[in-house]
Amino acid sequence: MASLFGLGLSVAATTAAGAVNGLVQRGESKLVGAIGNKLGPVLGNSFSGANPRSWLAQAQARPDPHLNIDWSIVLPNDTGNIAAYVEEVTCPVWKWSGAESVFRGNQFLYYPEKIDTGSLSLVMYEDQKFTASAYVQSWMRRVGNPNTGLFNYPAAFKFPITVVALDAAQNPIATFYYYGCWPEDMGELPFQSAQTERTKITVKINVDGMALSVGNNQSTPSNFGFGNIADFIKGVPQSLTTSVANGAGLALNSALGSLF
Repeated sequence: MASLFGLGLSVAATTAAGAVNGLVQRGESKLVGAIGNKLGPVLGNSFSGANPRSWLAQAQARPDPHLNIDWSIVLPNDTGNIAAYVEEVTCPVWKWSGAESVFRGNQFLYYPEKIDTGSLSLVMYEDQKFTASAYVQSWMRRVGNPNTGLFNYPAAFKFPITVVALDAAQNPIATFYYYGCWPEDMGELPFQSAQTERTKITVKINVDGMALSVGNNQSTPSNFGFGNIADFIKGVPQSLTTSVANGAGLALNSALGSLF
């Protein structure tokens, strides 16, 4: 009798557990379906009612990730393989900086104010000959003479820098072209006696503009950067600029003649 009573309790417990599991599974299914119904239209995928494990399948379907240790850099006037001294590089990408508001139609509309690229940051290894510091200082002296305060022309110190992202087989997959580059400072060098660490320098490189080329094509893009009015004028034939200037002069003389 006791065994039959125990068997009955066991069957009842099993039935109750099965009922609870069924409720939990139906609840999970409804929860997943509700989440899928909300996220599906936003993500543009058929997640409605899908098993969460499908997210793992989608992640596995993606190509291998790019590793940030696979890259190379080309520096100007590099006669001693100074590029090998660059241990880290932070690559800025051009952006719309600032927004100008204009009130129209009883509301504010916002328009981009300017293009800004920012600055490159190089962390360089320093050896016992201070090779990296000598390279940066030599480039900084091209900007101007710190003793006299006189500056050189931009052509004397603005040079391009190229950073290439590589895949696992060391093939180029993306190229960052920077133009109008020049070093602003090389930071501070902390020396101490408490512990031993490698000496590094952090160089801030100002940049006029950049272009990003995705793929294995490393040729400089034809629309290299965005340029400025000076670049535009340099690319215009002298005859055209002369005629424009003469036309502006005639227009000014005509306007002044009508006033007096």
